[in-house]
Amino acid sequence: MANIMPQSNYWMNYYRSGGKGVGAGVSTPLSDWQAKFDEAKATNEQRYSDILKGYQERYKTSMDYLSNLGVSEGERIRTDSANALSKQQQQLAASGLWNSGNLAANIQGANKNMSLSLNDLAERIAREKGGVSAQLSGDTLGFMERREDLYPDYNLLAQLYERMGAAGGGSGSMVKYTGATKW
Repeated sequence: MANIMPQSNYWMNYYRSGGKGVGAGVSTPLSDWQAKFDEAKATNEQRYSDILKGYQERYKTSMDYLSNLGVSEGERIRTDSANALSKQQQQLAASGLWNSGNLAANIQGANKNMSLSLNDLAERIAREKGGVSAQLSGDTLGFMERREDLYPDYNLLAQLYERMGAAGGGSGSMVKYTGATKW
């Protein structure tokens, strides 16, 4: 029988074990596979966490920008309302119709118009913020839903061991190394 030179760690372990089967060589490929699996999983988890953090920062930044939305328009509504009330009072005074009853009615009407305008503004702002929030949240959820991490394939490792077993690697029926070189 010819000398067979082992070419892999598996075969060296097999021969060093005196041909006692796959057990001597199994720990190396299996532990290598587990180490690669753990490394891939840790890398994927870190990348996922970093990307998710980016989405969360984007959401927070966008919502912070929207926090002042409508402030100037609200001030414009208040100023326009005060100017309109002042103009009405001047017209009433110029026409000689100014009295305490008219003043109270004018103030009440101006306040009502201002409140309606401010409420409309608040609704528009709420819709805008809600739309941006929904879009940004949808982007984040879409990213989370599309997550497909790839890890070392355990089925491939199982097929390798199955084939090694079918070749006699686990039964002790393989040709033993005859010792041409000592390791």
